[in-house]
Amino acid sequence: MKAFGLLMLLLTSVSFAQDSRLFENQWYLTNLILNANENIPPFNNMGITFYQENSNLDISDACNSLFGFTEFPSNNVSDFSFTASGQTLLDCMDRIGFEQLYFGFFSENNTLTNNFTYTILELENEKILVINSELNNQAVYSTQMLSTNQYQKLNLNISPNPVTDYINIKLDEPIIGKATIKIYNSIGKLCQKQGLNTNQETINIEKLLSGIYLIIFENGKEITTKKFIKR
Repeated sequence: MKAFGLLMLLLTSVSFAQDSRLFENQWYLTNLILNANENIPPFNNMGITFYQENSNLDISDACNSLFGFTEFPSNNVSDFSFTASGQTLLDCMDRIGFEQLYFGFFSENNTLTNNFTYTILELENEKILVINSELNNQAVYSTQMLSTNQYQKLNLNISPNPVTDYINIKLDEPIIGKATIKIYNSIGKLCQKQGLNTNQETINIEKLLSGIYLIIFENGKEITTKKFIKR
């Protein structure tokens, strides 16, 4: 019985351990989705660093940093809270507008402590981190530091949104080479994958449950993300 009890304790501890990938990687901001509007960072070295569980967090726009402490609940593997403790105040006029949006995402409730959930997605050549706020906004990060041109080159439009059965995909530019659409649910599970041959496609999503989804378009080294709601 003692051995069984010890085994159950170990299993419980492992089950609720945080995803080690969160702390093992440097994450570079690729998109800030606020009120369903995309905000592409003007510089490619903006990011976030998680040092370890229930420890320091550094949110940087490559000029100033918003820093504080994270706390991860012991009974959940995808939630964390961030308590801001300070911010550097360098005069960076070229990015002050985006800085207000970026740092504001982590303090959107106008309180020192804000709650978030996160999802880590494994792509072929990189990892994607999506942080969701209580107001249903998202900060999207990659383990690769892409050029700002790569961030902005792809313009993916989806409609309607919210959607019921079919979603229309449209790219402003023709597809060159192999292109793929992947749809992930709010906990990071790959729900649907489909290759694209043209820059306009209609995808059947009737089998998806109601909820919030992230759609990722990949075409070589070019990646873009969109959020949609399935009714």
